[in-house]
Amino acid sequence: MTSYFDDSWADVPGREIPVEWKGATVQAWCPAPIAKRELTIDTRVAHACDEAARAVVSTGELIEAPPAGLALLLLRSEAIASSRVEAISAPVEQTLFAALAEEGSNTNDVAARLVAANCAAVARVVADAASGEPLTVDLMNDWHRLLMSDDPNLAEQHVGHVRAEQGWIGGTDPRDAVAVTPPPELLDELLDDLCDFANHRQMNVVTLAALAHVQFELIHPYADGNGRIGRLLVAWLLTRRLKLQTPPPLSTEIAADRGGCLSGIALYRLGRIDMWVRWFADALRGSAERAGTIARDHREVTRHWAELAGKRRRGSAAAGLADVLARQPVLDARIAAKRLGKSQAVARTALLEFEALGIVEQFRPDERTIGRPRHWWRAPAAIDVLRRALDD
Repeated sequence: MTSYFDDSWADVPGREIPVEWKGATVQAWCPAPIAKRELTIDTRVAHACDEAARAVVSTGELIEAPPAGLALLLLRSEAIASSRVEAISAPVEQTLFAALAEEGSNTNDVAARLVAANCAAVARVVADAASGEPLTVDLMNDWHRLLMSDDPNLAEQHVGHVRAEQGWIGGTDPRDAVAVTPPPELLDELLDDLCDFANHRQMNVVTLAALAHVQFELIHPYADGNGRIGRLLVAWLLTRRLKLQTPPPLSTEIAADRGGCLSGIALYRLGRIDMWVRWFADALRGSAERAGTIARDHREVTRHWAELAGKRRRGSAAAGLADVLARQPVLDARIAAKRLGKSQAVARTALLEFEALGIVEQFRPDERTIGRPRHWWRAPAAIDVLRRALDD
């Protein structure tokens, strides 16, 4: 098949191309293929990328150590912050409750369900990266399906599928849009090229992730959810190339400097690649430092729980409940019993004991129930670690 992109695209990040929309000609900005493009990074920017990669690896070693639940905490930090970048937000404990849908939780809170879906998508991406399988369009479609299936604002034909229609950002249609994205007939070639770049290009992983991310955002292949999928792609690349248990929560830094991120992407379009890559490297290093702070806070919480609980008979429900709460700080007796391998009565007794110690407290989630409601507990100290990670 003849490529749309001739040699004139070789040395540019992209350009405007005309597209037709309801009888009008509008200009869409289309990125150039990146897999074989010559990419030169300033020495100082390359050094910043090396430093960021070292910070991520160092933090990854910290995460792999005990206590239980730290990797999950960081994945949740990433997913919640990534959702907030897109103005999708719910209380932390409501999100953790919604994430238990497969174990019987049922909430009216649409935002909480969407953020919980992002949590599931981040976990899936990390598992996919660890599997060693290459990046494909089908794989990204799977991420999109997991992320967007519960979104009431996205038509079913768009879920898990690359768009077959002209896209735009802002405005009511391409004629008054803030940006017009590439036409659908170019998406297959651009996405195949991006997968080739992510799978095979040899360069510093931070530079690679920065360029893959911006390329994906400019391709904008889905009707909705592109920002979150683009950040999942970063998580996939870092986990795969650096062999991490879990990547640092980069979205916490993007959420804190949304303007800087958008400015960096705009500068990339103008050919200022170094400025975008430097912003990305600094944000990633900041997220690694944040992950270290989260790890220290989490260890302090589990240490304090151990002091409060004192010595418990090995194998008792109370002895194992702290580890369960570190992984799942919102639960009920049924879930606690399943995690502990005990009866619900034994799990409920352990929860009441921890409630008396101030480790857990009962709360009422926004829940759809039929019949008698279940009794839910939350571990405030563990949830507060997550809130602080998100600068709440």
